[in-house]
Amino acid sequence: RFCNRTRVGDAPIHRPLSALRTAVHTMATVSADQIMADPAHSHTDWDTNASTYVSAYMVMVVGVLCAALAWKAYGRKGADLFSLEVHFSLFSLLEGLAFGFAGIAQQTIAHDHWQGILISRRPFAPHSEWLAAWALAMVAAPLASGCLLGALCAHARAASAWTRWAAILSVLVALVDLYLCAVSVDLAGRAAMAWGLAASLLALALSAPGGREATAMIVGCSVRAGAYLVLVFAPPGCWSSGNDCPFPAEFSQLAVFNSLSVVAIAFIYAGTAEKMRAAQPYLPALSGDGPRR
Repeated sequence: RFCNRTRVGDAPIHRPLSALRTAVHTMATVSADQIMADPAHSHTDWDTNASTYVSAYMVMVVGVLCAALAWKAYGRKGADLFSLEVHFSLFSLLEGLAFGFAGIAQQTIAHDHWQGILISRRPFAPHSEWLAAWALAMVAAPLASGCLLGALCAHARAASAWTRWAAILSVLVALVDLYLCAVSVDLAGRAAMAWGLAASLLALALSAPGGREATAMIVGCSVRAGAYLVLVFAPPGCWSSGNDCPFPAEFSQLAVFNSLSVVAIAFIYAGTAEKMRAAQPYLPALSGDGPRR
């Protein structure tokens, strides 16, 4: 009965629900050109190639698998929070989750693009579901970089204060990117990219001392730093519809970044495993539930 209307003379007076229905109908009939004119609705500057999100899923699988293998082989109950195995396991897991969430967001955008659906860059707006996955990726990525730096601090036997500062910086970067996801998603990820490059270079410097395990870690950190440099030095045309991009349209700079990240995780895992195997003879057996020292 709230959808009915009454008349006073010749002038119709709509009930509240009828007025709401009219407003909703008006919003639903807005032309696509008007929506596209709104910068919050567009696929512009977003990579919709299958190679991008498929390669991101590859990083997720390798990252989670390496984290599980490292913890199963070398993890121990009551392990020191600043130990190599703890930080590497966290790095590999968070790195995998970051790329996995990014892949979900990119695949969602690609699906909407193929279906002719215009995405929204505004949180909680229609067709903005991808933003939730992207925000989780932007939080996990800087935390992974901090854990990598913590792992190399443990490898180089650096003071635990450096690990704490790396953790604090990682949380701050994650909060900045989370805020940017809410107010200007096109800017989100730049802080994580800068921190990822800085953490990789610092980890590379810390990986120098050591034997065979150091070689694998040096290669892994170098490849990871190179992956971020690919993003940093990618021409502006690679991030828009320009034609001055050296990467093919079917395999963009993001796909290259993802592929290099797979290699980086594998080499860092190999270095961590070799380091832990070398340290096994110097770790006394567990006594009850106490940790080995």
